[in-house]
Amino acid sequence: MIQTETVVVNDLETRYLHGGPQDAPVVVFLHDGAWGASADVTWGGVLPLAAERFRVVAPDLLGFGGSAKAVRLDQAPFGFRLRHVLALLDHLGITEPVHLVGSSFGGSVA
Repeated sequence: MIQTETVVVNDLETRYLHGGPQDAPVVVFLHDGAWGASADVTWGGVLPLAAERFRVVAPDLLGFGGSAKAVRLDQAPFGFRLRHVLALLDHLGITEPVHLVGSSFGGSVA
């Protein structure tokens, strides 16, 4: 079962979807950057299937979905979002290497 949580990471609300066995390899799914993009819109059909074998984490990237509408106009759009995803993983206690899956914009972040 896929669950939705919102946590505060680096003073920014961060919404993410998660599920699967806690002791399974971790797969992080990063969504595209289209108007209205979010983890559930991009990955809603995939996450339940992946969660049968993997621990899945799919955040709404900053500026999208249910996460804080924080943007950085002084730098490229990828680096600060990747750093925030890494901070989310730290917050969740995920310290081992993960598999990254990205769609379009999310692929560039990955």
